[in-house]
Amino acid sequence: MIWPIFLVIIFFCGSIVVHEFGHYLAAKVRGLYVPRFSIGFGPALWKKKIGETEFRLSLLPLGGYVSLPQLADLNEIEGKFKLPEGLKSATCTDKVIVAIMGPIANVLFAIFLSCVLWRSGLPVDSSSLSRTVGYVERTLTLDSGEIVTSPARLGGLEVGDEIVSIDGFAVNNFDDIQRLIALGVSRDIFGRAKSSMKIIRKNRYLDLDLRPVLISKNGANKLRAVGILPKQELVVEKLLSEQKNRNIKVGDRILKVNDVNVLHSISLREFVSNHISVKLEVFRNGANVIGWVSTVPMAVEKPYVVLNFEDIAMDVIPFYPENVSKSSIEESSNGKLLLFSETGEDLQKYNLYDGLEVVRINGFDCHNLCDVARRINRYGANTLTVLKSDMSVDVVIPEAQVRLVPAVYTNVMGVELKNITVMLYKPPSKQIKDVLTKTCQAFGSLLNRNSDIFVKHLSGPTGLIRTLHSFSKADIRLLLWFVIAININLAIFNMLPLPVLDGGCVVVSVIERATGKKYVTKIFGILQSIFLFILFGLLTYVSFFDVKRWVANNKLEDEYSRQARLRL
Repeated sequence: MIWPIFLVIIFFCGSIVVHEFGHYLAAKVRGLYVPRFSIGFGPALWKKKIGETEFRLSLLPLGGYVSLPQLADLNEIEGKFKLPEGLKSATCTDKVIVAIMGPIANVLFAIFLSCVLWRSGLPVDSSSLSRTVGYVERTLTLDSGEIVTSPARLGGLEVGDEIVSIDGFAVNNFDDIQRLIALGVSRDIFGRAKSSMKIIRKNRYLDLDLRPVLISKNGANKLRAVGILPKQELVVEKLLSEQKNRNIKVGDRILKVNDVNVLHSISLREFVSNHISVKLEVFRNGANVIGWVSTVPMAVEKPYVVLNFEDIAMDVIPFYPENVSKSSIEESSNGKLLLFSETGEDLQKYNLYDGLEVVRINGFDCHNLCDVARRINRYGANTLTVLKSDMSVDVVIPEAQVRLVPAVYTNVMGVELKNITVMLYKPPSKQIKDVLTKTCQAFGSLLNRNSDIFVKHLSGPTGLIRTLHSFSKADIRLLLWFVIAININLAIFNMLPLPVLDGGCVVVSVIERATGKKYVTKIFGILQSIFLFILFGLLTYVSFFDVKRWVANNKLEDEYSRQARLRL
């Protein structure tokens, strides 16, 4: 837990430090006075003076600044300084050099990280590199709860179709497909969102027009979607003990089921669940092999008990030994019984928390879910005996209603498929180009009134920190990839011609040089102050939606965790 947080601090603050150090170094080289170097805004949490410069960490981690009173007067924001006597104004050349060195420092930092990533490689799911449709969803559920036929199915997209372009933009992988659909700006004569696709089907080029719908995934804002998933390599990694058939082996790559091409694990499950045996074609040892494989009725979700008391729903979920047969799981099967809040409610007021093992209810031992259902008192208080630090502790809860949910059985092949990860070794130029392309496409959609991308879709510091934390927990190479994108975008953003940004300083300096008229530094400082407050307002607005996405994501993660606990 500490290591991911440490990485977030290093790389998020590091990107700011790199940017501000670019300004600082250029200012020192040009002989300018630099009274303060701050990471963050507002009151100082820590400060130390080295030479003429005070280095500080400030309360609000929304960026940073280097105080340069010879360039602009920002006393209202940066604080007042006692300036040395005889301090000369900065020249136009000084201003331009100091301004552009911040973004240049970010670009150099991104290039350095991209060199590291080129050497180490970036791990990605192999399916994300495919542009072939592996699965077409039948329906999509809108945020309103309405279930609609997926645009991909309505538009005639089929499994096995290879998408080569969307709205005229070339497609290289499935990430491109998702992004181009989400950022699309096309609409039909009725004002409905439209995605024009060029596909290859059976060696023929076809043009399809799809009508994406707006849905939110993982708690994010609504984005255009059509309901497709990429092609997967279905390679058998493990045979479960229930699968005795010799026609399937570890390492087999599944090609067809009942003579139909299968390109996604969902399709495989749907085929198998409806048959007691299937005709399987696999690739093995350099050749295609065909054979019949019996399916196995197996529990895919555990049985569990729901206890409802007051406004709380609490799950009692069994955890079985590893050698338990999944084909014989029942409510009476013995296992370790653990308590979990079903919808994330706080159980602290009952001296309970997720993951506690219940061993007795009202004085009676409990070994399985049937014991729990029998022992709970529906018309009076209940005493649960739980294990805390291997010690038995009695906890009293109110009368509770009991609901016993049976195990979910379906026919399965009795195999586990391999998660295939491949390493990408992109040269720095390709990495930087990819970031620039995606940034320009996103910015173009943001400015286009026909798109469904708005300011609320952007991420502020809160969203960036959360994403950095997620990547740091997954793989440091994914973190490096995201930091590269942050630094390139930071450089682009700071070169916009707005007074509060580096680009604004460059524009004013060029105008001064071209017209020969000296603009008053204080006036420019006032403009910077105004735009800085506007920028803070924008960051606050974006951060509001960051927090909304964070809350929604946490709820989804709680539900995913619950599903994972129930899964066998």
